[in-house]
Amino acid sequence: MLSAYLQQCCLLIVPDEQSITASFSNIHTATAGLAIHKKVFTGSTRTFETWNKNYYTAQLFANSNLRELWLKAFEAAFEEGFRKVILLTTAPKGLTQDHLQEAFLSLRILEVCMGPGKDGNLYLAGMNTFNPEILINSILDEKPTWKAFQRAVGAQKAAMYKLPVF
Repeated sequence: MLSAYLQQCCLLIVPDEQSITASFSNIHTATAGLAIHKKVFTGSTRTFETWNKNYYTAQLFANSNLRELWLKAFEAAFEEGFRKVILLTTAPKGLTQDHLQEAFLSLRILEVCMGPGKDGNLYLAGMNTFNPEILINSILDEKPTWKAFQRAVGAQKAAMYKLPVF
């Protein structure tokens, strides 16, 4: 039953451009065993080449800022027919496949999930329906903070699940 549910799920990866190799290694380790669709979205040719060579479906959006990448990634996944979509920017130490499955399962009953980082940034954001207002209102600066994301979710009156802080 869980495997059938996970077939409706898509994991979007928008890797940290500052540390491409570390991002790939950490995310690959945390997601390798998940039987879900995985897609990489990036605005960097270098990042695209790194991920695309390593058995991921990568899509390049040149000259896109972070907000545009997130919006395009979520929109593309929902247009493709996925019903539960999670975006991962990095895999912090301690994040496991169980945490990712927990996030996907939370989207069965709640509209949104998030993974707050110790540094104040967001390492994970998920939705069960495309709600661009949440993304537009949470990515105010270069990186989305989890507090801005939480406020944006509240403004949309959406129910949210919060993963552990890593």
